Amino acid sequence: MQTTNAALTTLNEIAEEHSIPVQETVHHYHQCRTVNHPNRYTSGLVVRNYEQATQLNELASASGLSTGLHTFGFSSIVFIKVD
Repeated sequence: MQTTNAALTTLNEIAEEHSIPVQETVHHYHQCRTVNHPNRYTSGLVVRNYEQATQLNELASASGLSTGLHTFGFSSIVFIKVD
């Protein structure tokens, strides 16, 4: 969990550096196991704007974080992936 917390802190910092507004932080939202998302997700950031969520996911990936993007309704969650 400590590694997840460090990754979540880094994800928050990336969002702040790029002026991506975070609606809320979620912890243990669910374990998403689908064809597109075979990994478990622990914590993540809710971003209302899809384009900004996509940007955050791409920036996180480029910085070495293992993340995933899940969209629901009018918001998206950028999750930290764990094995």
